[in-house]
Amino acid sequence: MSSVSRRIVRLLCLAGALLLLLTGCGGTDEITPDPSASAFGTVRIGRGTSAETGVIAEIYARTLRDAGYTVEVVDGGTRQEYLSAMAEGGDQAPLITPDYTGALLLHLTDDGARNPSVTEAPTPSVSAAASGAASASGGPTPTPTGLNVQGMSPGDISSTVDRVLPRQLSTLDPASAENRDALVVTRATAAKYELSSISDLAAHCGQLRFGTPPGFAERSYGTAGLRRLYDCSPGRYVEQSDPSRLVDELADATVDVADIPTASAAIGQNGFVVLEDPQADFIAQQVVPVVRADTLPSSAVDALNTVSGKLSTSDLTFLDQLMSGPDAVSAQDAAAFWVQEGTE
Repeated sequence: MSSVSRRIVRLLCLAGALLLLLTGCGGTDEITPDPSASAFGTVRIGRGTSAETGVIAEIYARTLRDAGYTVEVVDGGTRQEYLSAMAEGGDQAPLITPDYTGALLLHLTDDGARNPSVTEAPTPSVSAAASGAASASGGPTPTPTGLNVQGMSPGDISSTVDRVLPRQLSTLDPASAENRDALVVTRATAAKYELSSISDLAAHCGQLRFGTPPGFAERSYGTAGLRRLYDCSPGRYVEQSDPSRLVDELADATVDVADIPTASAAIGQNGFVVLEDPQADFIAQQVVPVVRADTLPSSAVDALNTVSGKLSTSDLTFLDQLMSGPDAVSAQDAAAFWVQEGTE
């Protein structure tokens, strides 16, 4: 076990999380070095749009180095900035950036307003509008005007993302690892209002304060989605751009309900209750590598797909736990530990 691993073990012991560690086995130890990788040049990996994608970028980097590649992890800016840079190419542009399938789909379709079936042959799995029956008079099916994002399966989301990405880009295998948005409450609030599902919020939404990231209310899954799917009209939004502050505001009752990603370690650490989402207002968010199409050698593609095949939602929670709190480790150290040791 490396010095990084020993340090993380000590931190986990201090955090009372040793049991999670002891279920561990190897991360990506089956990666085989490619003798020709050194001739490829530098593989630049974008950090993506969040701390979570940043640590995944470091995992990709460690794995590709194990495969023999020279790798540099670089900043990529916003989602639009990194997509544009990758599509345009250039020596300094990333070749790979981790992201989430649902977030990509919402970004690339203007929050579901743009339906690729308008300009392409309709595919039943893409949109409820595209798969509707002909009109009662026997006329043709109306042209779809939007994408039924909430009606899409994880597989539909992944395949549609590939259809709407810039033609220079594509995705590799998505991981089972998911970090979707969720409405979360404290145990006290859940008990007070008898909440286990967003459906249970309907009778109380008007009197509750919703803590959310900026722009939540305007998103398809925000006010519009909650009203349409759950008859829930939040009484007040309290916007917070800092995820850790949002956790604190939920814990101290500054807000009653918070939008917190499901892989956040703070949910378990604080005993928060994740409200079920039976109508799928919050769509699937699988980790996926976005790559410049037909650029990477097959050994690099295989290495990244190996990561996707192993990375789970519990891994994301584990990595978030390592990188948060007073004993936090760096994204590089957390990634090194996962690649060397794994978590399950």
